[in-house]
Amino acid sequence: MKKALLGTVLSIAFAGAASAAPISGSFSARGFGVYLNDSGNVTTEVNATRLDFGCGTALAGCTVTGGGNGFGTPGSVLVTLGQGSFSAFVGTAATIQDVQLGGLGTTTANPVGSAFLTFGGGAITLDFANATATHNTQTGQAIDIVGTGTYTSGGTMTPGTFQLLTASAGTAAAVSFQFTVNGTATAIPEPISLSLLGVSLLGLGLIGRRKTG
Repeated sequence: MKKALLGTVLSIAFAGAASAAPISGSFSARGFGVYLNDSGNVTTEVNATRLDFGCGTALAGCTVTGGGNGFGTPGSVLVTLGQGSFSAFVGTAATIQDVQLGGLGTTTANPVGSAFLTFGGGAITLDFANATATHNTQTGQAIDIVGTGTYTSGGTMTPGTFQLLTASAGTAAAVSFQFTVNGTATAIPEPISLSLLGVSLLGLGLIGRRKTG
């Protein structure tokens, strides 16, 4: 009796993990932003400590294609390329959070403290604590940020790598963001399944005590 009940409970709790479809592929997004210093003033790439994102090109209602929309206010980018699981998102808009360049190497690089990029019902959280940024010292025209992150969608969390690249036009920046996942997804346990597991295990405990009593 006990073995049969336990087997049933475990199959319920982990059914979601077994049926999760693997996520694979990559996507690229483009938009505009502006370089800021610590005081929030517009500056050049060489002196930039913040990236303030504005609008993505060709997005409906986009009126700030030459700069940001206020540091701490999310901007938007346009998904321009998509492969694998991301192919259906080409041409859609994604919300992007601003970046505190001085916060790279810590968890404060994303001042909003939420998912860095959201689109199509999914969200990407970046591991800014392990990200690195490089200023192109030869031309003074680009900031290149690379690191790892996690794509969450449909009850699965899939790790991946990202590159955020800016190209300068004075104090404005053309932004290119690319994210690639490796297809190794981890299912997020559903609360109801965990509750059933806990209740059933408690029942097993009571059955055991009744038999020994």
